[in-house]
Amino acid sequence: MQIVLSDRVVSDGTAPSCAYRFPLAEYPHPLSRAEIRVVELSGSEEEEVAAVIEILREATEDAPVHAWGIRSARSVAEIRAHFDGLGWYDAPRNRYAYDCRTAPATFGCDLNALWYWPGVPPFGTAATKAVRTALNLEILKGLRVLDAPGTPGRRKKTPEEVLAELVFSGMVSPFRMGRALYFDLLDRGLASEKRELDLAPKLIDSDSRS
Repeated sequence: MQIVLSDRVVSDGTAPSCAYRFPLAEYPHPLSRAEIRVVELSGSEEEEVAAVIEILREATEDAPVHAWGIRSARSVAEIRAHFDGLGWYDAPRNRYAYDCRTAPATFGCDLNALWYWPGVPPFGTAATKAVRTALNLEILKGLRVLDAPGTPGRRKKTPEEVLAELVFSGMVSPFRMGRALYFDLLDRGLASEKRELDLAPKLIDSDSRS
């Protein structure tokens, strides 16, 4: 079993070595830092992008914001350009390095934004890939595991099955997944309680779709 920690992934020496154990934040909400304003993004792509631009313009260290629900490639592009302007891109490590505890604005996504189902998410496969890339680059700080959507004519996958496919296909790195599921949220002050989440390749079936 591979144990995902805040700064590394280690083996506990037990079988199966291909399985991962992640910390999973119980439904994240402002507990330890109640002064953070939490925004739920929704609506059309244009509405989401407009809300992201406003957050980036108005958020400060004294009035920090965390926004859930990034689904759009255009939103990702706006956030990335803003972070580039702040000099947060770490080229040697190919990631964006910034402190969740002091950043004026942070953003997170829900599980169904990382996985393509016909008609879900509404912004298409390019948006899904852009959000996954943003998670791997640590542009997004937080992954909220809500129930996976169903698809007409196909068996509804569980969140664990979707997460397993993301990890074992290489679409999201195990370390980044662990950071996004709990440690980033803890640093931001959006989580306190957690539970263990075990993922193994046996959770992936032949009906998988990216």
